[in-house]
Amino acid sequence: MIKRPASKFKHDKFKHCWQRDTRESNMLFLMKQRKRGSCNLTQALVSFILVVYGIGSQAQERVIWHTADFAPYFIQDGPYKGQGIADRRLQLVIAGLPQFDHQVISGVTPARSNSEVVQKDNLCFVARIRTKAREQIMAFTEQPIIHTLSNGLITTRNRAASLTPYLNKEGALSLREFLLRSPYRLGLTPGRSFGPGIDEVLNQVRPIRPQGMVEVEADNHFRSRLLKLLYQDGYQAILGYPEELDYFTELLSLRGEELVYLPITEEPPLVAGHVACSKSDLGRRVVQAVDQLISQASFRQKVQDAYRHWLDPASLARYNRLLNRQSAQ
Repeated sequence: MIKRPASKFKHDKFKHCWQRDTRESNMLFLMKQRKRGSCNLTQALVSFILVVYGIGSQAQERVIWHTADFAPYFIQDGPYKGQGIADRRLQLVIAGLPQFDHQVISGVTPARSNSEVVQKDNLCFVARIRTKAREQIMAFTEQPIIHTLSNGLITTRNRAASLTPYLNKEGALSLREFLLRSPYRLGLTPGRSFGPGIDEVLNQVRPIRPQGMVEVEADNHFRSRLLKLLYQDGYQAILGYPEELDYFTELLSLRGEELVYLPITEEPPLVAGHVACSKSDLGRRVVQAVDQLISQASFRQKVQDAYRHWLDPASLARYNRLLNRQSAQ
């Protein structure tokens, strides 16, 4: 005979259907109640399932973040592992979104990410350039999470001396003229966006002069491309951020004067970086929540500080100058 605590269920509509702590006693109770006809079996079964199996407590929705082998944005190994520009940015975003259950998958190639974002409804990226093509398959934050220095052309100083016909008076290079007229080939990573202006030039020139570009392996990161640029002749220039060049120049103990970064005329000097997610209901709710974080001045300052930390003095001075000019407009 199960003893019921009458006071606990005094005002309960189903006071004869209370649950015990163990599965065995609950099942025994339900069988007895069915025989006695004192409560509705369906209601009792529902109550039993909710209590015993914990159904009804709302679980956090899982959000998966892809990161790439893309130093100094994502640093996968070495003494600075997890301390890259976008590593820190992702840590700030995750800390600001405790309502979601976050999972980070590291070392994913751009091509794989672009494929899986269509297949999954909970995939996100903390560092994405917003393009028309990506807008078809991803939901983006309305506000940029940060503006960074744009990608430029990186080559050796000896080769750069022959590129003066393609430079303007500020020393920026016309990528279109370089690809159409120079004898050099450009090494490109499949699936990576370099900014709307650069991407447009690449798409326009590729059918006209495909021999001016060569695609490198998807897992061939900047370090390998930089070494091949210096010591092999498969291609004579690559595209990259100035902070990429500075990081690997120091990491590989290269002489900085050997390599040159040239801004590109077809791309604004600052590029907007966004958070992007799967184009789903969950993805849209995540980017909306990130937009609320971006609206906080303290959050924006922390994101910018994480970026400034990795800039060399010359790039930092240029970045601050461009930001001030942008703010004044």
